[in-house]
Amino acid sequence: MIFWPASSGPAGDWSEAVNLSEGFDLISVLPPKLVRRPDGSVCAFWHGARVSRDPATIGLYMRCRSGEGWSEAEQVEARQVTARYDPKFTAAGALVSLYEVPPSSLKLADTELADGFKTVNGAALAVDQAGAFHAVWVRQGDPFSLEHRLSSDGGQSWSDPASLTDEATKPNGPFNLLADEQGNVHLVWAGFGKIFYRRWTPADGWGEVSELTGGQPGSGSTSLGLAVDSQGLAHVAWQGQNLSYVQQQPDGRWSAPQILAEALNSGPGPKVAVDAEGRRHFVWQVEDDAVDLYYATLPPP
Repeated sequence: MIFWPASSGPAGDWSEAVNLSEGFDLISVLPPKLVRRPDGSVCAFWHGARVSRDPATIGLYMRCRSGEGWSEAEQVEARQVTARYDPKFTAAGALVSLYEVPPSSLKLADTELADGFKTVNGAALAVDQAGAFHAVWVRQGDPFSLEHRLSSDGGQSWSDPASLTDEATKPNGPFNLLADEQGNVHLVWAGFGKIFYRRWTPADGWGEVSELTGGQPGSGSTSLGLAVDSQGLAHVAWQGQNLSYVQQQPDGRWSAPQILAEALNSGPGPKVAVDAEGRRHFVWQVEDDAVDLYYATLPPP
């Protein structure tokens, strides 16, 4: 696994690529994840095995950036079979991870969150500013739905599953979940040629659904880019025929889709981040004759 750190400053200079999984026999096809700790440091997670013939070495591994270097690889979950995983840190720095075991199991620690009767497809976890856990997944029922459960006591007990979608907004693609510094939780998902968004607040729970595509083609990729700026406003990017981007306004409305790159071929989808000054950063992959990574920025709005 190769990790590219973020640009180091306004000049856009980049550090050298670092191989974080050196010495591993096996790296899963599951995409690696970057998660920020409460102290601001960044940790990389991946599923793999140090020794491919030793089941005890199969699981979720973590390395964290410290100063100018990286910590040693640490096995944090001994999960031999998992379809997806989503690790997060609590405000106290404790690591929690939601993981999916095919075909119909979704767990945090040893607690089963899905009903076990319908296939689970996708798992996302957010930890809000009050320390509550939010678990979201796709339940492949009739219709497909995005389900949400909430725990306010560190995963000891959970609310009943609540469906966040209906027939008109049902999911059929990637989704993303993110908590902000204001105590809210943001959810974006792809559904039959459209991109949808909802926000959870401590006072009102889940708000109304917003449709973001504005007539543009929806997502054709396997992930959606979601970021939240320092004002608690969401930024969403998706990759279909083009790379498109929208931003949330202070009044809750959304900008019209902006095309950042045209005529893209297939790719896994964009990532988006917003820095402290409000600059938007985008990274995406294009799979043409060769597989290339691209990077672009937009100035503060």
